[in-house]
Amino acid sequence: MTLLDSRASLRTLARTLQRDGLTDRDLVIDRVRSAFALDAAGRPAVTDGESLHHAWSAAGALGGAMREELTAAWRASGRGRLGDRLADDLVRLDGGTFGMGTPDGSALVYCGEQPAHQVRIDAFAIGRVPVTNARFREFRPGHADGAADDLPAVEITWYDAAAFALWAGYRLPTEAEWEFAGRGGEDAPYGDVDPEQLPAYAWFSENSKGALHPVATRRANAYGIHDLFGNVWEWCADTYAADFYSHAPGISPLNDAPGPERVSRGGSMHAFTDMCRRAFRHHEPADYWAYDVGFRLAADL
Repeated sequence: MTLLDSRASLRTLARTLQRDGLTDRDLVIDRVRSAFALDAAGRPAVTDGESLHHAWSAAGALGGAMREELTAAWRASGRGRLGDRLADDLVRLDGGTFGMGTPDGSALVYCGEQPAHQVRIDAFAIGRVPVTNARFREFRPGHADGAADDLPAVEITWYDAAAFALWAGYRLPTEAEWEFAGRGGEDAPYGDVDPEQLPAYAWFSENSKGALHPVATRRANAYGIHDLFGNVWEWCADTYAADFYSHAPGISPLNDAPGPERVSRGGSMHAFTDMCRRAFRHHEPADYWAYDVGFRLAADL
């Protein structure tokens, strides 16, 4: 049985271990080792994000030292292939306190955007652009064959995005970090971008002609970040809950509770103007993929 065939058993194994403890240690080690194997070219032998996610969860029940041992070579391959190049793609932000969500009385309010609340986040780095086909093909050769290297990588599930980020030595941004980056230093709905000038900053329903566009072909915001609005929806680390803002912590919030859906932000090539607002919260199942869904990376500083 291949690892992909055993995805359900990996999921069951992870849940059993979380509930009952280390009941089948040798089986876990064998499955995790096969999940995080490398092929003859030194690339991941398995690139199915959901399988990797469940293997990572199962390995966590073995303890941090064992998970590190079983995945060290796999993660080192990503850092070796992409580390320096991806580091050049990151923008460093100092963090700080900002108003997250949509205030009362706003003309546009969608599910999950309220209550507005003050959030403080630490310094972090975030991708200057979404992850491109050229970058993602280092992880999964042949992805989107025929599509240009400088287009955002799409048809990516949340699991795939999280697996790539782990392999490359990074992570997905929290939605608080994403919204902070979208501010460009301003608390307006589109950050430092005048909504009348949005076509200069974003590929969306008004100007995209229903197609993806190469990254960084629209203006950057004041932080030097391109494509935050439009082009592709971007997966964030958080599990989606419509009421999360009512009880979210005020410091570095992250909803890591179990749940079927994950947050995505920013709008896409098909999005209407209001869907590109920095506070707009979109969400899909973690195994969902589409030709307008991608992601960007983040890192602690």
